[in-house]
Amino acid sequence: MIGYWTNEKAFMPLNPMKGDFYKFLITKFQMIFYFLFGYGYFGKIFLPLILILGFVKLYSSQKKEKAYILLIILPTIVQLILSAFKLYPFEKRLILYQFPILIIGVAIGIDFLLDLSKNKFGLASARINNTFAIILSVYLGSFVYFNGFPIMHTEIKESLKYIEHRAKKDQAIYVYEDLVPSFWFYHDINYIKFKNYISYGSYSPNPNDYLNKVTQLKGKVWLLLSNEGTNGSKFIINNLNKANCTRLDSFKYENASAYLYDLSALKNPVPDTSRKALLLHE
Repeated sequence: MIGYWTNEKAFMPLNPMKGDFYKFLITKFQMIFYFLFGYGYFGKIFLPLILILGFVKLYSSQKKEKAYILLIILPTIVQLILSAFKLYPFEKRLILYQFPILIIGVAIGIDFLLDLSKNKFGLASARINNTFAIILSVYLGSFVYFNGFPIMHTEIKESLKYIEHRAKKDQAIYVYEDLVPSFWFYHDINYIKFKNYISYGSYSPNPNDYLNKVTQLKGKVWLLLSNEGTNGSKFIINNLNKANCTRLDSFKYENASAYLYDLSALKNPVPDTSRKALLLHE
């Protein structure tokens, strides 16, 4: 797991004298507001500003309320320190607990904005505040609709069916490691029924291991690859193209792609003898 999270750049560099340290902080700061809140560039640009306004309000308030600033930012600081010592990664699904804490800070910032408009515009502030509230509510409420619902990050069913309808019995299938659990789920519920030879990828910090798993196969091979959050799939495709392997077919759908390659150009292919591959093949 340390190898996996290191590859995902989830550990903060320890040396503040190097650019990687600040690049990491900027990237994770953007990740919090872009991915965690889920409102795209609105979250990435405006929510940090509103949160800072919330800190301004708390700092200018009574001494007791100033401590709330520390309450809001302390979990982030602690997790960054833990990540620097490779004890707890700082990555999207592992910072979900911070969401309600940050929401409190953003809410305080919005309240501060409303107070400013009230002090500056007096009676007119009611109309301004109501208009602002309506526009913000409509935008946030419609964001999910315009970005598609349900939200699909990696959906393999369409690619599975594409392969199932076109794969011949003598063509092997390689399943990228990210997609193995989903593949087995749909196999176990009889959504797919393959009689082909199946090779399963497994995680490795070395991308060459992914390629070696594929090059053990021979003839025409279907590749079920993931396009989300990994360079392993690109590494496989790029190297097969460099080796003059012919791409015969391809299908892409929601970050899960199906490719048919002729691996005849590869030399000395070695059959995969992994237990799962042989079980499903039998």
